[in-house]
Amino acid sequence: MFYGQMLTIPQRRLDTETPFPHLLSLLRVCSPRQLDFPNIHRAARRIFEDAFPSNPEAFTHNHPLHEALPMAKSLNIPHVTKAIFYSLVSTTDFDVSGPPSHSGQDGSNTAQPRQGLSLDEQGSKRAPQSKIVPSKTLSPADSRTCLNLMNRLIDHFTPILFTPPATSHMECTDVFAETWMPLVIQPAIENDGVYKPLETLQRNKEIDWVKRGMCASCVAEKVEEWSEEQRSIWKMMDEWLELPSNSAAYS
Repeated sequence: MFYGQMLTIPQRRLDTETPFPHLLSLLRVCSPRQLDFPNIHRAARRIFEDAFPSNPEAFTHNHPLHEALPMAKSLNIPHVTKAIFYSLVSTTDFDVSGPPSHSGQDGSNTAQPRQGLSLDEQGSKRAPQSKIVPSKTLSPADSRTCLNLMNRLIDHFTPILFTPPATSHMECTDVFAETWMPLVIQPAIENDGVYKPLETLQRNKEIDWVKRGMCASCVAEKVEEWSEEQRSIWKMMDEWLELPSNSAAYS
């Protein structure tokens, strides 16, 4: 052994390129509950928050979900928790359908493949009401939260989706009446858009309605209404998810 030899520790930059598992480890280790390094914790938290959309019009699913949910809840970051739950509802198998699960010897549930939703007699889409089967990476409580959020989204968005909107001009209203089914409703049904309202509304805004015969002023009016509806849904999810309003330490 050589005394006086300098001990070197591999260095990693803390930025948006930091691997997500490393970022989560830093958040845990540097938190007030453990080593309590507020500057590092604050920097890691900022990167963590920025990895998730806070603007519903720019919502994407290019972020980790299951790994981040416990951390978002622990740090009490409402917009991140909300983004994760919305993404889980619209992209993952939290599984609320299928037969009741059979518990293994360890008492855990076996995840079942998620089935699509179907139209009921009134033409509304509802999430199946069978026993919740949590995925391998979601707790039963979080799976139940996903189910409740899905039903809230469906209840709110179904009448909006299945009703062609009116405009200031009769001719433009007629365009909606003629094209709403093939351009909006059918793609939404095929892609489960009834419980993906942020994406469905964004898709509505990207359709070339002028090419279909609408005037520019009516298109601009509807685009703003759809943007406002995105913001409204994003805000209502705070209540639906019962998110806390106060922030965690080092915010």
